[in-house]
Amino acid sequence: MTTFTFTRTLKESDLVALCQTEFRNKVRRLYEEFEKTITSPVFYFTGPTKRKNGEIVTGQRNAFDTGELLESQSLKYVSPKLAMIFWQAPYTTKIFDAATVDLVKFTLERAKL
Repeated sequence: MTTFTFTRTLKESDLVALCQTEFRNKVRRLYEEFEKTITSPVFYFTGPTKRKNGEIVTGQRNAFDTGELLESQSLKYVSPKLAMIFWQAPYTTKIFDAATVDLVKFTLERAKL
């Protein structure tokens, strides 16, 4: 029986670059999943709401409305190991606080991250 062994030594810089690339890919995927979450009917609010666009919605709904929340979504790489996804719409906190779904957990699970 013949055994063949292949060995390759990775330089630390190669490994770091590989990790940074994978990190950026995961962050980009999470960013896209948050976009999907905002436009999906996964929000459950009690009572009717009159949206800025005039529509009256009840029960399960998306958070799209005028699109301001989605358009305010931003991604910033603070360092090679730290990324921030944030929203600047004035009502962002209300959306995240009022939803009965843990939006971050829901989105992470949907992204399989």
